[in-house]
This record gives sequence, structure tokens and C-alpha cells, in this order.
Amino acid sequence: MSEENKTQNPTAAGEDNPSGVDVAPGRERNANRNATPDSESRSSEEAVPGQDSNATAGTEQEGSATAGTGAEAGPTEETTDPLAEARSEIAELKEAWARERADFQNFRKRTVTERQKARQDAHITLAHDILGVMDNLDRMLSMPVENPEVKNYVTGVEMIRQGFLEALAKYNIKPLSVADSPFDPNSMEAIAMENREDLETDMVLEVYQTGYYMELESGDRHVIRPARVKVGKAGAASPQ
Repeated sequence: MSEENKTQNPTAAGEDNPSGVDVAPGRERNANRNATPDSESRSSEEAVPGQDSNATAGTEQEGSATAGTGAEAGPTEETTDPLAEARSEIAELKEAWARERADFQNFRKRTVTERQKARQDAHITLAHDILGVMDNLDRMLSMPVENPEVKNYVTGVEMIRQGFLEALAKYNIKPLSVADSPFDPNSMEAIAMENREDLETDMVLEVYQTGYYMELESGDRHVIRPARVKVGKAGAASPQ
């Protein structure tokens, strides 16, 4: 076969290639392999700026968050002086203690006063129950006695009456001595009156019923029962 025929007939030329490898397609594959890294490198180069931008954005966000935290934590609370706080607390405790002490003192005084009053009321109630018996003894002793045998009984009654008076004296209850004394409306009750020219002031002429009083711890007198008396009116003549 001539050279012109080989050139014009590619198939025949391929048959002369013992390896049967197409050289042109191989170059294309090599070119494709060589081109692939370039494209990948370009894509990677293009992707890197994006990642950098995202990273930069994230860094900026973290920075802003850090800045925000710092801004919130920036203003610090006002510090107070511990010594001033301690002094203020001590002053408040002293004031509270003074109030509590005053209240307690008032409570003690009120309790003592109420207890004394309750005791006095109980004694007065007891005295009222006994005074009726004392009145009966006084009436018996006021009667004239001529019989010597009866006088012995009268002496015994006087002793009983004295025992009652001593028992009442233990509770500071004593009889009022009003005979031949000026009339006192605070401790006496006038149930009869007589005009007397010889008197300069109203005087007690006769005692019908003995009065009693209680001597308080303060030294004052509390009249339990006024004495019933006959009063002589001073400066007035008796009617004819």
C-alpha cells in the first residue's frame, strides 16, 4: 500500500498502530485531568472568601456580644460603708430595746396596780360580809345590862367583837372613829339632825351605825361603809 493511501485512510493507519491507542483522545483525558484541579482550586479559592466573611461576621457578633456584656456589667453598684451600716443597726437595736423596756416597765406597773386592786376588792367583799355580824354585836353591846350574870356574857361578846376587829385589821380594814367629831360628808351619812346654838360647826351628836374604811398602801383611805350619825346643826335654834 502506498503512503498516500495510509494518509487518506485513517483506519488503515490505525491498524498499523500496534498498541491500538488513540493518541488524541488520551491527550484530551490528560487535559481534562489537568483541568479538574484548576477548577477545584478556583472553586476552593472562591469558597474561602465566603468562609472568611462568615468567620468575620461570627467574630463581629462575638465581639458585639462581648461588648454588650461589658456594657451591662459596666456600671457597678454603689458600695456602702460597713462601719456606717453597723452603727445604724446598733442605733436601731438600741431604740427597739428602749421601747421594749419601756413597754415592759409599763406592763409591770399595770400588773402590780391591777393585782393590788383585785386584792383590795376581795378584802372589801370580805369586809361587807363580816360587817353585818359586827353590827349585831354592836347592838347587843349598846344595850344596858344590870344583871351581873349577863355581864359575863357581855364581856364574852366584847372579846368576840375584838377578835373580829383584829382579823379585819390584818386586811387594813378599821372602824371610823366619828363620835364628837366634825361632820364629814365624805365618810358619814346624816340620818338625823338637831339645831344647836352652842355649836360653831356641825358636829356628830350620836352614832347609829359604825363606819369602816380601808387604809391603802398609798396612805389614802377608802371608805367601805360610811358611818350613820346624828348631826348637830351649828348656829340654829331648835324649833319650840
